[in-house]
Amino acid sequence: MARQILRIRDLGQATFWQLVQMEGQPAPLTGKTALLLAADGADTQDVLAATAAARELGMDVDLLPPALWAQDMASCDLQAPLYAHAGLCLTAGLKGGALDCLAAGLPGAVVNAGNDKGAPGQALADLALLADRHGDWESLRIAWLGGAQCGLACDLITAAIYAPFELFMALPEWGEPDHSLLDMALRAGAKIFLSRDPELVLENAHAVCMGQGPEQCAAAPLTSGWPLTDELLALAADDAAVLSWHGLAPADRASDAALRRAAVFWPERLAARRLMEARLYALACDSL
Repeated sequence: MARQILRIRDLGQATFWQLVQMEGQPAPLTGKTALLLAADGADTQDVLAATAAARELGMDVDLLPPALWAQDMASCDLQAPLYAHAGLCLTAGLKGGALDCLAAGLPGAVVNAGNDKGAPGQALADLALLADRHGDWESLRIAWLGGAQCGLACDLITAAIYAPFELFMALPEWGEPDHSLLDMALRAGAKIFLSRDPELVLENAHAVCMGQGPEQCAAAPLTSGWPLTDELLALAADDAAVLSWHGLAPADRASDAALRRAAVFWPERLAARRLMEARLYALACDSL
């Protein structure tokens, strides 16, 4: 049965663990077509990861520019022949209501490669990689530094309901995540610690995620972000992985040492994401 996977919470706990523990191998989807709907301004890495993962499963990928589907999306009329031949619909950068409209209008499999409310492939890949690297979910500590109004932050918060890792978040006032999601996670017992103090959050962290700067948060005033400095990085574990919510972080958001560590981790992270996206697509098409 086809599934729609827009956020980690669409998976449920059992499927979450199946994915992060790499149980089951995706079956090829040779001969099927994946439609990729990428909004204007979609993250290039999301588009590339979605395309590569679908092709690794043997699928043909049709990239549809917004001019071909934006009007259909606005009217929630997605029954045209343009969509009928697709075995899977992938999206990148479709915000809130637009993605919900798509999911409601298409009866088949839909997977979100990343938007402001979810990034299931990236979040699952990062967690699987970090847990394997650290060796223990219970003591794994992930630090988040900066704005958290993005899909990766939302899905890490949700994942903390399912898995016993610690999520320490240093959040500026202009970059707080969705309060209802955060409240739900805390009520469910997620080990999430919130602070305005970056030093407190980064202490002994096994992974440091560079969040959004103020220029990427809609409600942000014109103030500087919270860069990952050498002094802050020194507070984390010696072998702490450095990653960013959005590809490789801009140079003004991190020190040279932090950027070098992020660059070293990047190829491994990219490969893990591509594999996880493929697993999500197979799951959505009932082939995992």
